[in-house]
Amino acid sequence: MSNNNDPFQDFDKRLSEATHKKAGQKSEKQDFESRESKSSMGIAFRIGIEMVSGVIVGGGLGLLIDHYFGTSPWGMIIFFFLGCAAGILNVYKATQRINRPVGLKEQDKTDKSDP
Repeated sequence: MSNNNDPFQDFDKRLSEATHKKAGQKSEKQDFESRESKSSMGIAFRIGIEMVSGVIVGGGLGLLIDHYFGTSPWGMIIFFFLGCAAGILNVYKATQRINRPVGLKEQDKTDKSDP
């Protein structure tokens, strides 16, 4: 009594094919860990670039101001420290956004339905 429409007819063959196919692929956990490490490296590079760019822009502005006004080295010193502060602020903001869910706004703490 052989039925050609029987789904269990070649079950062993399909099961072994699926097992071999699955063994050749990475597990979902390994895939998630590799994506997470790539994301972490991207965040680290972004934070480094934010810090360095703040210092470079501040120092460059200081050099331009010193050259234009002839106040050497005070413009460079002041704007170097302002650039450092801006870089640290940018790094702080970037690290605060890491754990925040994407696309969701903060809940308004005041209830506007009360008169």
